[in-house]
Amino acid sequence: MIVANSTKEESDDCMPIDFLIKNGGAVIKYRTITELQKSTDKQLIAAAQSELMNLEETKKRLLCLQSEEKLYDFNGVHGSTNHHLENSLPMLLDFGIKKGIEPFDKLVEPILERLKKPFFSEEHVFAKFIDIIIIPSLYRAGFRD
Repeated sequence: MIVANSTKEESDDCMPIDFLIKNGGAVIKYRTITELQKSTDKQLIAAAQSELMNLEETKKRLLCLQSEEKLYDFNGVHGSTNHHLENSLPMLLDFGIKKGIEPFDKLVEPILERLKKPFFSEEHVFAKFIDIIIIPSLYRAGFRD
Protein backbone atom coordinates (compact mmCIF):
# COMPACT_ATOMS: atom_id res chain seq x y z
CA MET A 1 0.00 0.00 0.00
CA ILE A 2 1.25 3.42 -0.94
CA VAL A 3 0.11 6.51 0.92
CA ALA A 4 0.05 10.10 -0.21
CA ASN A 5 3.46 11.76 -0.28
CA SER A 6 5.39 8.53 -0.76
CA THR A 7 6.68 6.39 -3.59
CA LYS A 8 6.91 2.60 -3.79
CA GLU A 9 10.70 2.79 -3.35
CA GLU A 10 10.37 4.90 -0.19
CA SER A 11 7.78 2.58 1.31
CA ASP A 12 9.88 -0.53 0.60
CA ASP A 13 12.94 0.92 2.35
CA CYS A 14 11.25 2.28 5.50
CA MET A 15 10.64 0.47 8.73
CA PRO A 16 6.94 0.72 9.70
CA ILE A 17 7.46 3.24 12.50
CA ASP A 18 9.68 5.44 10.33
CA PHE A 19 7.13 5.17 7.52
CA LEU A 20 4.30 6.31 9.83
CA ILE A 21 6.32 9.26 11.12
CA LYS A 22 7.36 10.31 7.63
CA ASN A 23 4.00 9.84 5.89
CA GLY A 24 1.34 9.98 8.60
CA GLY A 25 -0.87 12.92 9.35
CA ALA A 26 -0.46 14.92 12.53
CA VAL A 27 -2.35 12.44 14.75
CA ILE A 28 -0.58 9.33 13.43
CA LYS A 29 2.80 11.06 13.58
CA TYR A 30 2.34 12.27 17.17
CA ARG A 31 1.00 8.98 18.48
CA THR A 32 3.70 7.00 16.66
CA ILE A 33 6.48 9.19 18.10
CA THR A 34 5.11 9.21 21.65
CA GLU A 35 3.48 5.79 21.98
CA LEU A 36 5.16 3.38 19.57
CA GLN A 37 8.63 4.86 19.28
CA LYS A 38 8.50 6.20 22.86
CA SER A 39 10.85 8.95 21.78
CA THR A 40 12.68 10.99 24.39
CA ASP A 41 13.70 13.60 21.81
CA LYS A 42 12.02 16.69 23.26
CA GLN A 43 12.37 18.69 20.04
CA LEU A 44 10.81 15.93 17.94
CA ILE A 45 7.94 15.52 20.41
CA ALA A 46 7.38 19.29 20.64
CA ALA A 47 7.28 19.64 16.84
CA ALA A 48 4.82 16.75 16.49
CA GLN A 49 2.69 18.10 19.35
CA SER A 50 2.65 21.57 17.81
CA GLU A 51 1.49 20.12 14.49
CA LEU A 52 -1.21 18.14 16.31
CA MET A 53 -2.44 21.14 18.30
CA ASN A 54 -2.61 23.28 15.13
CA LEU A 55 -4.75 20.72 13.33
CA GLU A 56 -8.21 22.16 12.65
CA GLU A 57 -9.92 19.06 14.02
CA THR A 58 -7.98 19.36 17.29
CA LYS A 59 -8.89 23.03 17.59
CA LYS A 60 -12.58 22.20 17.05
CA ARG A 61 -12.56 19.51 19.76
CA LEU A 62 -10.75 21.76 22.24
CA LEU A 63 -13.30 24.47 21.53
CA CYS A 64 -16.02 21.99 22.54
CA LEU A 65 -14.44 21.76 26.01
CA GLN A 66 -14.35 25.52 26.52
CA SER A 67 -18.00 26.13 27.30
CA GLU A 68 -18.23 25.95 31.08
CA GLU A 69 -21.96 26.75 30.89
CA LYS A 70 -22.69 23.38 29.35
CA LEU A 71 -21.12 21.71 32.38
CA TYR A 72 -24.19 22.79 34.30
CA ASP A 73 -26.57 21.53 31.65
CA PHE A 74 -27.06 17.78 31.33
CA ASN A 75 -27.70 18.25 27.61
CA GLY A 76 -24.30 19.90 27.19
CA VAL A 77 -22.60 16.82 28.57
CA HIS A 78 -24.74 14.09 27.05
CA GLY A 79 -25.90 13.90 23.46
CA SER A 80 -25.16 12.44 20.06
CA THR A 81 -23.21 15.26 18.42
CA ASN A 82 -19.50 15.99 18.46
CA HIS A 83 -19.85 19.12 20.60
CA HIS A 84 -21.18 17.16 23.59
CA LEU A 85 -18.57 16.52 26.25
CA GLU A 86 -19.07 12.75 26.19
CA ASN A 87 -18.04 12.73 22.51
CA SER A 88 -15.48 15.53 22.17
CA LEU A 89 -13.37 14.38 25.13
CA PRO A 90 -12.76 10.81 23.85
CA MET A 91 -12.01 12.18 20.37
CA LEU A 92 -9.18 14.27 21.81
CA LEU A 93 -7.88 11.21 23.64
CA ASP A 94 -7.91 9.28 20.38
CA PHE A 95 -5.72 12.05 18.94
CA GLY A 96 -3.19 11.36 21.71
CA ILE A 97 -4.00 14.45 23.75
CA LYS A 98 -3.88 13.83 27.49
CA LYS A 99 -2.86 15.25 30.84
CA GLY A 100 0.29 17.33 30.60
CA ILE A 101 -0.62 19.00 27.33
CA GLU A 102 -1.71 22.63 27.34
CA PRO A 103 -4.34 23.90 26.77
CA PHE A 104 -6.03 20.56 27.48
CA ASP A 105 -5.16 20.62 31.20
CA LYS A 106 -6.66 24.10 31.63
CA LEU A 107 -9.85 23.08 29.85
CA VAL A 108 -10.26 19.96 31.98
CA GLU A 109 -9.96 21.83 35.33
CA PRO A 110 -13.58 23.11 35.28
CA ILE A 111 -14.81 19.66 34.28
CA LEU A 112 -13.05 18.10 37.26
CA GLU A 113 -14.50 20.76 39.58
CA ARG A 114 -18.00 20.28 38.18
CA LEU A 115 -17.89 16.52 38.73
CA LYS A 116 -17.50 17.13 42.47
CA LYS A 117 -21.15 18.26 42.56
CA PRO A 118 -24.02 16.00 41.58
CA PHE A 119 -26.09 16.80 38.51
CA PHE A 120 -29.12 15.06 39.97
CA SER A 121 -30.35 13.87 43.36
CA GLU A 122 -29.30 10.39 44.49
CA GLU A 123 -32.79 9.08 43.78
CA HIS A 124 -32.80 10.27 40.15
CA VAL A 125 -32.46 7.64 37.43
CA PHE A 126 -29.43 9.54 36.02
CA ALA A 127 -27.74 10.13 39.39
CA LYS A 128 -24.52 8.33 38.38
CA PHE A 129 -24.88 8.66 34.62
CA ILE A 130 -22.49 11.59 34.17
CA ASP A 131 -19.86 9.85 36.30
CA ILE A 132 -20.23 6.70 34.20
CA ILE A 133 -19.77 8.48 30.86
CA ILE A 134 -17.15 11.12 31.75
CA ILE A 135 -14.91 9.66 34.48
CA PRO A 136 -13.52 6.82 32.29
CA SER A 137 -12.36 9.39 29.72
CA LEU A 138 -10.75 11.55 32.39
CA TYR A 139 -9.04 8.48 33.85
CA ARG A 140 -7.79 7.50 30.38
CA ALA A 141 -6.47 11.06 29.95
CA GLY A 142 -4.35 10.63 33.08
CA PHE A 143 -6.50 12.46 35.63
CA ARG A 144 -6.54 9.95 38.46
CA ASP A 145 -7.06 12.10 41.57
